Amino acid sequence: MESVNIDLLIERTQPNTVVDVGAFHGDFTREIVDKCPNVRITMMEANPNCEENLKRVGKKYHIAALSNQKKEGIPFYIRKGYETCTGASLYKENTEAYVDADVMRVNTHRLDEYKLYKEGIDLLKIDVQGSELDVLKGSISTLKRTKSILLECSLTEYNEGGAKIDEIIKYLKGKGFYPNEIIGTHWLEHDKKIKGKSIDGRMNQLDVLFTDTLNENVIHRIAEIQQQEYQQLRAYVISLTRREDRRRLFDENNGGKICYEFVDAVDGNELTHDVIKEWGYDTDKTWRDPDYDNRLTKGMVGCYISHHRLWEKCIELNEPIFIFEDDARILDNFNLNEVIEMSHKYELVYAGYAEKSKEDTIKKGKWQIPIHPYWASSYIITPEGARKLINKESIIPTDEHLINMKLNAIGTIDAMVDQGEFSRNPDKKPVTSDVEPYSVYRTFLDFKVHALTFGTDESRMNMLYDSAKRNNIEFTNIGKGLEWKGSSKTDNTGCGQKINVMREYIQDLPDYDVVLFVDGYDVFMADCLNQIMYRYIIYSSDSRLEHDNQTRNANVIFAAEQYCWPDATLAELYPDNVYLNGGCWIGQVKEMKRILQPIQLPTDPPRMSAVKDDDDEQLYYTKKYLSGKYSIALDKDCSIFQCNDNNVIVQDGEYGKELLNQTTYYQPCVYHGNGNVSAKNRMNQLYDSLYSQ
Repeated sequence: MESVNIDLLIERTQPNTVVDVGAFHGDFTREIVDKCPNVRITMMEANPNCEENLKRVGKKYHIAALSNQKKEGIPFYIRKGYETCTGASLYKENTEAYVDADVMRVNTHRLDEYKLYKEGIDLLKIDVQGSELDVLKGSISTLKRTKSILLECSLTEYNEGGAKIDEIIKYLKGKGFYPNEIIGTHWLEHDKKIKGKSIDGRMNQLDVLFTDTLNENVIHRIAEIQQQEYQQLRAYVISLTRREDRRRLFDENNGGKICYEFVDAVDGNELTHDVIKEWGYDTDKTWRDPDYDNRLTKGMVGCYISHHRLWEKCIELNEPIFIFEDDARILDNFNLNEVIEMSHKYELVYAGYAEKSKEDTIKKGKWQIPIHPYWASSYIITPEGARKLINKESIIPTDEHLINMKLNAIGTIDAMVDQGEFSRNPDKKPVTSDVEPYSVYRTFLDFKVHALTFGTDESRMNMLYDSAKRNNIEFTNIGKGLEWKGSSKTDNTGCGQKINVMREYIQDLPDYDVVLFVDGYDVFMADCLNQIMYRYIIYSSDSRLEHDNQTRNANVIFAAEQYCWPDATLAELYPDNVYLNGGCWIGQVKEMKRILQPIQLPTDPPRMSAVKDDDDEQLYYTKKYLSGKYSIALDKDCSIFQCNDNNVIVQDGEYGKELLNQTTYYQPCVYHGNGNVSAKNRMNQLYDSLYSQ
């Protein structure tokens, strides 16, 4: 069923020359000729079975299947048993009538080949059952001499792979044509189905007149029809399956305001770095929160992947989609038609967001061009925008990624969607999010930890290995099978061999992995590897480092001790009475490669400095630390490493026995019994007390 206003069309176009593409039996041409007897008109029809009907019209015609390029033997679908039926097309109709369609092979042509009416075309009418965009792309020269275009535009995927109205509007905008009037509407019969779904007599297509003048009312009306008939804009709400409370709240706040479906979010708490890499994702290892210096949380990673999957869906559907997070609240001023209308002009439309640079934004009525937006709880993304957002290799928080990709974006000045009553005062918001970093234990560990030790005599490493096994840590002994060459012949210094072996071992490790190193003979483990990693994360971004005159964001943390060994004269270069210990450290591979890299000496010819196997390891690291050229800090609080100290005891903690430094009140994860026989005895006592039944 259709309703076409021919009188309005003629009034708006005053046609003297007309091209009727998709002429079928010539009915449109007859109506135009009836109103305008002197009009010059040419019909184009793809179905050769319609030729006898066109002859009877008495006007010029061509039997040609038009498309964007010339091809031979292209499938042309005709309803079975109906040689001259409506709906015949290069794009198969998505209805039951075409399930078993006959297929004819045709050659396609471009409209430009026919060079019709070189003096100009007043009206180009195109009604080709889904091929409209292809015909336009094959009419580049023709469009340059065309005043008006009447296009049948689909609101649904009525033809498999056929263009829909949003794609057509966008393409013609680039050619200088804009929606100016709705000339006709097409309705489907009751009980008719598209792609197996009942449409129940809804509007299916619009006959839109495009001219060089945009009619904003028509754009608004198209958006309104899309919403009323189909809510053409699909809406998805990202929500964890375990958060039924948030789904209920979303329904309470937003039910009836928009049609939507929940999509299961990726639960960051169930993710590991190995899992996301299997999926083809990875994180940006350099990202840090600009305000708090936190790393990515598990929730942030799960959130990003959840959004990324919807961006992929947007591309697959080839249509804009509305993405909500489940804390979004649609406000009374929400106008879906306005938002849809904006999606015709912009790649990204924020229905609600917070702008950090309000004074600097460019205002456009109710809207503004975002400069520093945050929140990604409610936005429309177009396929063009989604393609720019696709990035599996460098996960960062979703809202920052939206900023960084420099999309053609716009957002509301007065939010149509917010995140509840605490939207403007997020510090007062109750802790209900699975994304926000309220604890270091929600940090996503996006690197592999290599637990390394060194010992050429493994019979002396039983304490380390036994304690590591108790804490599910597996050490790699990089000294195994080597001859020990690290003892100085003159004093008790040495161990340079460990530096040389370490330098060689880490060369092939990924830069953003982390190495935990402990000496092999006088160390035991007091906690698990995850606890060590979380302490490392805290320490590497802790502002206390600045207060201690250390480098904040240090990538390498060395154990700290009471003695400036082996060169006591260097003590005056330290800010306090806490000194570097080289027997235990943890650090990023990239920075350790820098620290262990030989230095070019200013000799003639230049040569690289070399560390001898019997040079002193601790002195080497001390000089690197004191140079200030490296990202090194000392664990002065003993939150990870505890060197020999009589002030350390074993206590009963919340999760069992643990070490306690009674000065700093931290529970160290690693104990290093460095020093003389007394230090070794003290280490043995603590070990026995910690692991006794």
